[in-house]
Amino acid sequence: MAQFESLIAANKRKSLALVALFVLFYTALLFSLFFTVVVTLWGWTAAHETRAVLAMLLGSHAMAVVLAVVCYVGGPGMVLSASRAEPIHPAKDQVLHDVVEEMAVAAGCPVPPVYVIDSPAMNAMAAGLMPERSVIVVTRGLCERLDRDQLQAVIAHELARIQTYDVRLMTVMATMVGMMILVSALMKQMVSAALETGPSSAWYLVWFLFILPPVGLAVVLAPPCVRLIQLAVSRERQSMADTEAVRLTRYPEALARALEILATDTEYLAGANGATAHLFIVRPTLAEGRRAGGDGVWSAHPEIEERIERLRSIGNIGQ
Repeated sequence: MAQFESLIAANKRKSLALVALFVLFYTALLFSLFFTVVVTLWGWTAAHETRAVLAMLLGSHAMAVVLAVVCYVGGPGMVLSASRAEPIHPAKDQVLHDVVEEMAVAAGCPVPPVYVIDSPAMNAMAAGLMPERSVIVVTRGLCERLDRDQLQAVIAHELARIQTYDVRLMTVMATMVGMMILVSALMKQMVSAALETGPSSAWYLVWFLFILPPVGLAVVLAPPCVRLIQLAVSRERQSMADTEAVRLTRYPEALARALEILATDTEYLAGANGATAHLFIVRPTLAEGRRAGGDGVWSAHPEIEERIERLRSIGNIGQ
């Protein structure tokens, strides 16, 4: 129990640290953009006036804070929208509805709303900011391919992540990392457009990239920074959730068998991308026909074989 409580505290601290990092990143980026406009329109001297610099800095910080709040509060909705998830119909998905209720009662937590992704891929995830406002998402393929015990084990895994506030950290990461990826892509498009329109635009591009290093670094370093942020989250979080799922179900083999089946899945999961891949119970298959993040130590997920081996090594589960 002490380990469980320490994990909750750690996830809360990491969530706050991630929000702070996001605010600092966008404060620097927005300040650079404002500085570029001032220098271009009014010249170098005006940009160095103390009042002008202070106003740009405070304005940049305020906008970054607002952007962080929007991403934080709207995170679950953004994740559901990006994943193309729809609420289940209890009459149509009675088994799934019943399983979620049973596992929520066993975990002693509120019954979360359940969403389904209409895809033959097999996967599941949870999203939200706190246990009372979290959701569970499963794919149609998962419901069709797993038996009831295996489905229970997967749902128990997701409920464990909700209870440890892991979903808060993962949801905040998904929305803020997604924003960084979007900004990086937009800047790359600006680079390409400027180079294609002629020497004049290319000169402004050189000014944009080399006179103002933070903006140039945002283009170049955002993708690897995104990867490092995702890897900074302990891979052990999935194994901890596996262990808690076993405590809830008292049936280690069910989750082990579910993971074995999930490991064979090669179906493309529509809506999954580099920003949301870490939310899923196993790495989803992306449009390129490969699982997100590849294999080994560079993945935000531990190897499925390691998780299965650990599950099958579990003997008696304590209270």
